[in-house]
Amino acid sequence: MKIGSDPKWCKEAAIKAESCGVALARSNHVGSQLETVSGTRNFLNTVNHHNFGLLYDCMHLAISREDYLNCIPEFFKFTKNILIQSRRRICVAGNSEEWVPALPNEDGVQDWQNVFKRFRKQGYDGLIIVIENSWPADHREEVALLLDPE
Repeated sequence: MKIGSDPKWCKEAAIKAESCGVALARSNHVGSQLETVSGTRNFLNTVNHHNFGLLYDCMHLAISREDYLNCIPEFFKFTKNILIQSRRRICVAGNSEEWVPALPNEDGVQDWQNVFKRFRKQGYDGLIIVIENSWPADHREEVALLLDPE
């Protein structure tokens, strides 16, 4: 179950949820304590409970300009599932940048094949959840084939 709060509350919730057979996790997200690799590391190490994990979301790490690939071996042991949503950076007026939804095979999106390869190398065989980001319905099969880890 996805939750969010401070590490102390998350640890207490993880202890209580375990008695009900429910695992808890939190996702990487811009504007949260888990928007960076170091923030994610600190949060997970502070919670420090086997019933609490990570919903790995490299899109949010990429938006924060974080190295979302090299942290995979470290975060693997915490990862409860991988969230797939693609965005790419575009330049807008005044030299500012904006992140816009994109199909996973468009230029400038996250490196999905290497995300999967690195998780597989660690032995990951868990869930992968695709967040469609308003992709056209006629692209669903194409997206599924692009993201096929095998």
